[in-house]
Amino acid sequence: MPQFSNLDLVVVLSFVLLAVSSLLLTGFIVPVVLQLTKTLAACESLATTVDKEIGVTLSEVNKLMSGLGDFKNVASHKVSQITQSVDDVKGNVTNVTKKAQIHTSVLGTGILSGIQAYLKHNNGNK
Repeated sequence: MPQFSNLDLVVVLSFVLLAVSSLLLTGFIVPVVLQLTKTLAACESLATTVDKEIGVTLSEVNKLMSGLGDFKNVASHKVSQITQSVDDVKGNVTNVTKKAQIHTSVLGTGILSGIQAYLKHNNGNK
């Protein structure tokens, strides 16, 4: 029977411990690798979905922005029209006010003259 030295026993024992450690490490690494595979597949699926949807989304955003631009132009035009109409109404109200002041002044002068003539006529009859 061959004799083993202490160094041979240490080397054999080290190889046995290395083998056991490798098996334990493999036992812990296999679930991690499986989960990593699932995660990578999910990331690939997400990237594919985003790639498909981003074109459609950008197209809809472009339509929305175009619609908002059109809405802005129409609103600006309508505000301009309303401003012009308000200015026209303001001018008409100003003209009516001036005419009313003139008519009121003429009416007031006529009434005052009538009262004065009445009073003169009545004073002259006494």
